[in-house]
Amino acid sequence: MFNFISGLSLTQKIMAICVLCSVFPVVSITIIAQHPLYYSVLLVIAAMLTSLLLARALTKPIKLGLQSLETGFLNFKDGELSSLLAYKNNDELGKLCLLYNQTAKQLRQEKQWIYQRELMLDKVLQSSPQALLLVNDNKTVVFSNLVSRTLFNSKTQLEGTQLHELLSDAPIQLTNAIEQGVDGLFLSLIHI
Repeated sequence: MFNFISGLSLTQKIMAICVLCSVFPVVSITIIAQHPLYYSVLLVIAAMLTSLLLARALTKPIKLGLQSLETGFLNFKDGELSSLLAYKNNDELGKLCLLYNQTAKQLRQEKQWIYQRELMLDKVLQSSPQALLLVNDNKTVVFSNLVSRTLFNSKTQLEGTQLHELLSDAPIQLTNAIEQGVDGLFLSLIHI
């Protein structure tokens, strides 16, 4: 019995509760009043239909609000922050949808601000006169600027390349400095 109830949606549970709450008093009254069977059945059917219609009218806004929130959160999950919820009722779900819309707007603004900062940082790093090479824990290049590509005699981007592959053709002074973990500027004279 409880497995069946737990499998119902929220609106189905509300409708079932409404039907039970309306049918139970009607059945009790018809039994106590000893009405004929057909009269009792008609009263029970009328009570069930009336309660189903009322429950449907009550649960429709709840269902719409929950569907709006579900759609919005699926958009969040996909990284889509530009969608706003159209649910405008002045109830608890309406307040949640309004809060969702405000949060989406704020996150969209913050994402745009971060993106602008990333573009500015990339421009600064690309125009730097020093060779910049960032590697991750797996010793894979995740960022390189134009000067570092020139330093390693590469015509393509270095991102995704293993550091040991780059160092195999690099000057010994550069290889030693990188392998020793020296940070900062150093001068390497290469005689040809």
